[in-house]
Amino acid sequence: MRTPASGRQQALKRKRVVTSCSECYRRKQRCDRKSPCNNCLARNIPNKCIFNTLLP
Repeated sequence: MRTPASGRQQALKRKRVVTSCSECYRRKQRCDRKSPCNNCLARNIPNKCIFNTLLP
């Protein structure tokens, strides 16, 4: 079992780019990256299908 040494820095977490639309990200569903995506079309909310290129 490894324990961090007292002089070492903690490993930094890598921030992942969100590739799904805002609604699929919020509902934790798989997004097909179309505009609007199939999930938003099925829920009849194509106006909420927004793709942000920002980090979470």
